[in-house]
Amino acid sequence: MEEFVVPVFYHGGHFVRDNKGVFLYLDEKVKKFSKIDVDLICFFDLQILFKELGYLNYTTMYWYDVTAADLESGLHSIKGDLEINQLRENIQKNKGTDEFYLYFDHPIMVTPLEDIDLDFEGDADAEEECSDDDGYETT
Repeated sequence: MEEFVVPVFYHGGHFVRDNKGVFLYLDEKVKKFSKIDVDLICFFDLQILFKELGYLNYTTMYWYDVTAADLESGLHSIKGDLEINQLRENIQKNKGTDEFYLYFDHPIMVTPLEDIDLDFEGDADAEEECSDDDGYETT
């Protein structure tokens, strides 16, 4: 029997501890994707979905156990299909939602200046020599 779930990606944020020591993911963006068959979830496809969000890479991908007491104890790193199998087992046990949650620890990519095509044609006139013969009559 097929079972479909919605992957929910928390990305663009960063992990911090507040002044009470609580582990948080701040400034995140959330993206819900189309439903997928639980049996067809694979590590490679999750990486592709992440890159479709516009990122080049990540440091760590985590799945979140919704039954955990808090964010920190509920995060489980994903390094390959072994952890995806653990995620699938967790989905099978927790029928309370049709979603599964992934968090990404990643650098926020800024385009290096050398990769930006800047148009300096407007400044080219400043380097030209001035000519007294510009077609205007001086008084």
